Amino acid sequence: MEPAHRAADGGSSRLTYRERKPHPALADYIACTWADEARPGLRVLPDGCIDIVWIGDEALTVAGPDTAANVIGLPEGTLTVGVRFRPGRAPGFLKARADELTNQSVELDALWGSDAAAIADALASTPSVEGKQAILEAALVERLDEVRQIDAEVDAAIDVIGSVPSQARVGAISKELNISERQLRRRFENAVGYGPKTFGRVLRFRAFLSLVEDHGYAIADAAAEAGYADQAHLTRECNDLAGLPPAELIKVRNVQDPG
Repeated sequence: MEPAHRAADGGSSRLTYRERKPHPALADYIACTWADEARPGLRVLPDGCIDIVWIGDEALTVAGPDTAANVIGLPEGTLTVGVRFRPGRAPGFLKARADELTNQSVELDALWGSDAAAIADALASTPSVEGKQAILEAALVERLDEVRQIDAEVDAAIDVIGSVPSQARVGAISKELNISERQLRRRFENAVGYGPKTFGRVLRFRAFLSLVEDHGYAIADAAAEAGYADQAHLTRECNDLAGLPPAELIKVRNVQDPG
């Protein structure tokens, strides 16, 4: 995504990146609000989510769902604040299909018009990070009455894939939901930004990273636990999604592999 991205979630960003729970009225739609400061080489990895992002004094940006890693090129120390939508929830607020935003960065005023500029001005004049996050949340709360109904079948598919990403199969899910595979893929892409198979790949990769970084697994053990067929399978996926082989990625993210 150019020029703006979600907050990088690895390496030294773990020292400054911070999240907080969203406003209670937004809990079904927003995973979190977050803030970060830019540093050289920060790498954004795919997560299946769409964010609204404010970077320094720039215009508000919608960061679409990525299918590959991006290395941020912002000046060091640039404050970035954002809200992260849960998978499938952003289109209702943005009035745009998620697949129109895949691997894209779009200025919010293209979707919200002059409201986006007013919000950006309020963000620029508010000194505290918490105050900026509250402004972003308030803008979404104001739009709750206009949010279209969530696609129940897609929502169910997201839950199934999220429970066991490595075992999710489009055919089995569509049969369980009593809709065709073609219809499931189309509706899933509209809501999430890419199809169920890619979404499962992204979630499996995030599960692998969590096992290493949050639970102390060795890379090989985490790969097996996350559902990769073998080390070569993990390496291919890591190169595709993160742009680096596993050991190098873990090193860049400043996490020691115990294996």
